[in-house]
Amino acid sequence: TQLNLQYREGSYPRPIRRDFVDFTDGGAISSVEKELVENEQSNWEVGGDYEFNFGSGSRLSLLLLANNEIRDFVRERFEADPADDPLSKELFIDSMLERGEFIAQGNYNFPLTSNQSMRVGLERADTQVDSSLLLGSASGTEPPSEDYGGLPPVPTSSNLGTRVQEVRYEGFLFHNWTLSEHSSLESSVVHEISEISQSGVVNKVRDFKYWRPSLDYRYNITEAFQIRAIVQRRVEQLPFSLFATTTNEEDRDRDVLAGNPEIEPETSWNYDVEVEYRLPNDGGVLSSKLS
Repeated sequence: TQLNLQYREGSYPRPIRRDFVDFTDGGAISSVEKELVENEQSNWEVGGDYEFNFGSGSRLSLLLLANNEIRDFVRERFEADPADDPLSKELFIDSMLERGEFIAQGNYNFPLTSNQSMRVGLERADTQVDSSLLLGSASGTEPPSEDYGGLPPVPTSSNLGTRVQEVRYEGFLFHNWTLSEHSSLESSVVHEISEISQSGVVNKVRDFKYWRPSLDYRYNITEAFQIRAIVQRRVEQLPFSLFATTTNEEDRDRDVLAGNPEIEPETSWNYDVEVEYRLPNDGGVLSSKLS
């Protein structure tokens, strides 16, 4: 039995200054751009698992995990000629995101024969994200608002509040087979059923169902030299930030990222062959992979 607890809190305000020189026919024109950034984050996580071993060699495992994360981000941009004081505000962004998740899983592992075993289980995950984004710009046409840092709001790029929730169920079965002294095969099949609901600017509910089979074959030529072949179907998990308009903290020329409420998980078939060689005396691993 294990129990894990984690809590973290952080705030890192930072000023940013950019100096520009534009060269024109009339000569060099200097300008200054300053930003004040407030970024507050906190998150906690609680997790635990319980394992019970039966006399027949089978094992029952239970897993619980809950976490929560909050991000509050405020950015104000000022721009003017270096001689101007004070600098004029041209941009205001207030972004908030809260994400919570609860996962429960149970699985049962049992032997079939002396060289085969099977694991079956069920997992339920409930993920919820609440986000909002207020964007104010000096070039806006709306009346100025204190909620937007005293600037005209940009309604088309703002997100007054979006809530996205996914409830997902996964049933899975794994079969392990030791074929010989040198080779083994793991096969699995996962069936995923999920419902994604969104409320706010867009209100809709969508259901998804996927099968994810896989085969993993390993052959040990020697204790240090191994060949591995994998065939599997992948279903990518959707970042919930893609559903609603969010702030862009990486590109100063693009303040927000537009959301897409119609986005769907990407699916693909993957075929991999990997060769691995372990160096003597735990000196490292050399590997080559073909996909």
